[in-house]
Amino acid sequence: MRVTNNMIPNALLRNLTSAENRLITYQKQMSGVKISKSSDDPVGIENVMQLRNSLLNVENWKSNADEAITIMDTTDSMLNELNTVLQQARDLTVYGANTGAVTPQDREKIAMEIDQLAEHVRLIANTKVTNRYIFGGTRSDHLPLEEGDDTWQGNNESICYQIGASNNNLPISVNGVAVFSEEYTQNSQGFPTADIFQTLKALSTIMKAADPYDTAVQDEVKDLLGLTGSTEPVTISGMLDHLDGHIDNGLSIRADLGARRNRMESISEHLETMSYNLTTNLANVQDADLAETITYFQNQQNIYKAALSIGAQMIEPSLVDFMR
Repeated sequence: MRVTNNMIPNALLRNLTSAENRLITYQKQMSGVKISKSSDDPVGIENVMQLRNSLLNVENWKSNADEAITIMDTTDSMLNELNTVLQQARDLTVYGANTGAVTPQDREKIAMEIDQLAEHVRLIANTKVTNRYIFGGTRSDHLPLEEGDDTWQGNNESICYQIGASNNNLPISVNGVAVFSEEYTQNSQGFPTADIFQTLKALSTIMKAADPYDTAVQDEVKDLLGLTGSTEPVTISGMLDHLDGHIDNGLSIRADLGARRNRMESISEHLETMSYNLTTNLANVQDADLAETITYFQNQQNIYKAALSIGAQMIEPSLVDFMR
């Protein structure tokens, strides 16, 4: 085959263009990213996209788990505070039941303290975290207890957080209805009792009475406790069983919350490990080895310069070229 004058410059131009493209590629990789577009590595870019999507999902689940743990920790603290309040009410009841040492005036002062404890319980019930009332169920945007009204505004539906694939949702909330509002059947000793606010109101009522056994007082207290029709009188010491019922109930609910919180923490740690592994895999696929890339870049740069130098000698124009 006869080589024409145009073939050598065309071949040189193609080689220079190819060398320049490789030079540009290595220059881009010096930023630390080996794959920036699909043409760089079609198979690699698909792996990168899959890893990025997986990492994004894991980070979202990890964020949900961390937020859930914060809410559950706050809920546990509030249940602990509620237990403290009920224990204080119990201590006051034990003191008020000592009829030999306590006067009606003393019991009236105790009743005032009981009323303040009831208001404290109301504040606990209305605890809010991240714009959410934690005891309100799925009606978490509603104040569970309005001022001066013991009607529960929340519901008993659980708030769930997604912390994995396939709609893996875990309940993170406590049933505020069961804690504060709903009358439950019995305590651990099988003694029936009313809700917290009715119990504290009944305790305050009987403490304030000059004669706790007065018929009107007994009727009011029994109505509050759901004991209407009972022939047995309600005594101050008898109120201890009602308070113990709420203490037992709170401890049971808190134990269940603690178990779910521990599970959430384990999942959070697992997601943290997954995030680290995915990040490492993504770096292995996507990130360039800077030391290696710099070496390749310098070699390619030398090749490119040499090609330019040789090309300049091969196509050096002469007077004959201009005359043509």
